[in-house]
Amino acid sequence: AGPDALAQAKYSIDAGPWHIIYPVGLLSDAPREEYRFQLDNLAPGEHTVAVRIADRFDNTAAAKTTFTISASAK
Repeated sequence: AGPDALAQAKYSIDAGPWHIIYPVGLLSDAPREEYRFQLDNLAPGEHTVAVRIADRFDNTAAAKTTFTISASAK
């Protein structure tokens, strides 16, 4: 892995605990990776998901988005 390769990614839902997520290829070894995760059992209403990534030097970047689950979606 190069010096700018991603080392770790985590997500948090509604300011809860951080959960590690793994790239689709299961190995974080490149500056660009694809991550997928599913959020299950969310109650209707507004939710915020935050994602944080870090490289091997612990340089980090983060992003978040807010979305709403309608009561009829359950």
